[in-house]
Amino acid sequence: MSQAPVFTYKTDAPPSITSAKLELLPLYNDQNPMLAVVQPEVDFTKPGMSLAHINELTKRMIHTMTHYNGAGLAAPQCGIAARIFVMSGGIVCINPMVVESSKETSHQKEGCLSFPGMILPVTRSMTARFKYTDETGKRIDVTWTGATARVALHEIDHLNGIVFTRRVGNLTLSMAKKKRQKLLKKIQAVMDTKSRQQKQRQQHSAPSTGPHQNAPVSTAIQSHREN
Repeated sequence: MSQAPVFTYKTDAPPSITSAKLELLPLYNDQNPMLAVVQPEVDFTKPGMSLAHINELTKRMIHTMTHYNGAGLAAPQCGIAARIFVMSGGIVCINPMVVESSKETSHQKEGCLSFPGMILPVTRSMTARFKYTDETGKRIDVTWTGATARVALHEIDHLNGIVFTRRVGNLTLSMAKKKRQKLLKKIQAVMDTKSRQQKQRQQHSAPSTGPHQNAPVSTAIQSHREN
């Protein structure tokens, strides 16, 4: 999935419009130590941390999240030390905090972009009240429930150095890891098969005389991954 290009308008004559394509941010897996660290709050007075800079960052975070079919993405997952996360629908949360959460819980399956192929049943509060600063600099006080609350709680865990594997028991985690390995092996097998088929098609289509140079081929399989 891709996001519509962002347009940059020039005011000098003659007027022109140029498309500035958003670049994907790096996406780190569970081996990155940053995922185990509590992230610092955003200080808008520091160089490079103005609201304008943060907005450019969060646009790229949303673009990256959408590209990888995620429901949410936290800054440390992209190697950025800041208390920021984004969610589907273009929601931007800067310096978020959980004010209160319900005693009523829900036990649902979750995924994470930093743990591709892993699905875990995690218990979280059904409803929670949050405070955060949005992309305009306005402080928001909101109560979310259901899936939205779950995603927000998952992302705030990331900002506190907590990954969702710590929310389940050892047996559940062990079984999930085995399923993940089987899935990754299947994906790799499919990729290898497609690569072989592509090479065979190139060989069959090669001219019988004269030099032949194979063009580089890029194949990719994007599996569905929740945040």
